[in-house]
Amino acid sequence: MESFDDLFLETSEEALRQVFGEKVAEVVLQRVLNSSRGDNPDRVQIFSDALPRILGSGAATIERLILTRLYHKFELNLEQKYGYDFIDYIEELKQFSITGKEEQSNLEYADNLARLLRERTKTRTLAGGWR
Repeated sequence: MESFDDLFLETSEEALRQVFGEKVAEVVLQRVLNSSRGDNPDRVQIFSDALPRILGSGAATIERLILTRLYHKFELNLEQKYGYDFIDYIEELKQFSITGKEEQSNLEYADNLARLLRERTKTRTLAGGWR
């Protein structure tokens, strides 16, 4: 089975090729991967740190494309979350890949139930009902 880091790098390469084409994607990937230090680096963190240095403000577009593709591979929808950055989304996916879909489904069910209860409470409060 493919590791999460391998899946991340594969997806990142796909996104870079889609935007820049074959040659530029290879150059960017080589620069990103060559910026690693140490024997056992966290390739995701290295990628996240190096991409803005290489692409500047364009890194945000690539990060969004990578996230969209990764979430799709896990059959999830990417939803914008307040205070989340690229690494937060990646860590969430990495955790999902470890815990599995069943546990995630339970968490999604609990989140949806809590959201429904908040909306219901807000509706009743706005309508002059009970709090």
